[in-house]
Amino acid sequence: SSNQAVQLSCGQLYINLKSARFRQGELLGQIWPDTPIQFTATLTGRGESPHKPRAKHDETTYGEAAFTLTGANLDGNVALNTDFEWNAMGIYAPHNDVREMLAVPLTNVVGVIIPAGGFPGHPDWPGSPGQVLYPESAALTDRQVVALKNGQLFLQVRFRNGSIGGQIVPE
Repeated sequence: SSNQAVQLSCGQLYINLKSARFRQGELLGQIWPDTPIQFTATLTGRGESPHKPRAKHDETTYGEAAFTLTGANLDGNVALNTDFEWNAMGIYAPHNDVREMLAVPLTNVVGVIIPAGGFPGHPDWPGSPGQVLYPESAALTDRQVVALKNGQLFLQVRFRNGSIGGQIVPE
C-alpha cells in the first residue's frame, strides 16, 4: 500500500525470518533506506557530551567532521588541527548517569595533511589547509543508526592532556 511504501522509505519496517525450529522468528532486522544522509560535527573542548564531566581542554585544539550514512554504514572524514597528537577517537552515546558509553571506536591513525585549496573534487570534505584529515568508516547497529539520526551521538577525540568533542548532527 502507499502507507507501507512511506514506512519502508523511512526505515520503519522490519524483516523477520522464521523457521520450523524458531516459530517466533530466528532473525530480525530493520530495513534501512539506501538514500545517503549527511552529518557533521564541530569539535571543541566545549562540544563534548552534556552528560559527562568535562575533561581538561584548551581553546587551540579543534576539529571538524563530515559523515555519510548509507543504510547502516557510516563513512566520513575527521579533520584535526596539527597542534596535538590524539590517542583515542570514537563515537559516544551519552548516558544519563555518570559515564558515556563508547558506541563506535574510530581507529584510523594515518592522516593526510590538507593542501592549500582543499582536495580537488571533494569540496564537501571537512577541514582547512594544514589540518590533518583522517578517513573513517564503521558499520552501525540498528540502535546506533536511530541514535545518530536523532542527534544523540557525539564524536570525541582524546589526547594526553584532555579531549575535544562535538555532537554529530544532520547536515
